Amino acid sequence: MASLYSDPQWSTNMDKAVSKLSGPVVELEQVLAWLAEKSKEENFSLTDIWGVLTSAGIMKQMDPQHLSEEASRNATNPYPIYCALEKHYFSNGPLEGKWFEVSPHEAGFTELNLFVETSLLGSKFQNGVLVEKKPEMDIVRLQGLSII
Repeated sequence: MASLYSDPQWSTNMDKAVSKLSGPVVELEQVLAWLAEKSKEENFSLTDIWGVLTSAGIMKQMDPQHLSEEASRNATNPYPIYCALEKHYFSNGPLEGKWFEVSPHEAGFTELNLFVETSLLGSKFQNGVLVEKKPEMDIVRLQGLSII
């Protein structure tokens, strides 16, 4: 979806979207440069590696933009709302999960009615108060967290 929504007029440019997915792969140097940059950050993890492998390997693009940049875009198409399911497994019971939604404006759990501005996703909060603002996650990292 992130690949599709990277073009504000995707519904009129489907050939461009298809050619991106069937086009050449991302150069290894670009992947390694992104990983080297992110490895300097405090929260670098396997999630970042999964995100870059997803972006470069499956989607064949490295999208360093931020989802919040989509909030002010004037586009023909509906605006993106991505969803993921946070799953919890219990040894003596069924699977339980909560929907997590991310849009250009906010991200959070609908069931709990807990949302933050998308640009603050990954920042530290305590009792609903911003304690430490972290840099906004780019699309590559968000893809590692949930295939968007």
